Amino acid sequence: MRHQIDLVETARRRAADGTAVVAILHDLNLAVRFADRIVVLHRGVKVADDIPERTVTDDLIRTVFEIDVRVQRHSDGTPLLLPQLMTAIASRAG
Repeated sequence: MRHQIDLVETARRRAADGTAVVAILHDLNLAVRFADRIVVLHRGVKVADDIPERTVTDDLIRTVFEIDVRVQRHSDGTPLLLPQLMTAIASRAG
């Protein structure tokens, strides 16, 4: 985990210095902590593109990841996903 934090903090500093930074992260908690903007794809189609606070929502997680969860909020307002509170939605294939 230390290396993940080091990597995104380095990217954040580079962005602050004017370098364009694009990162593909599958850890949403890490993404919302460091991203200015989050783009979410679902089956190859862009379904969200906004700041983390408006992108990571209960509905988005339900639709894209087929998980029921109530997105929590950190004291600074950033979204926080707790795996302990997640429930997989029954398969839609059957």
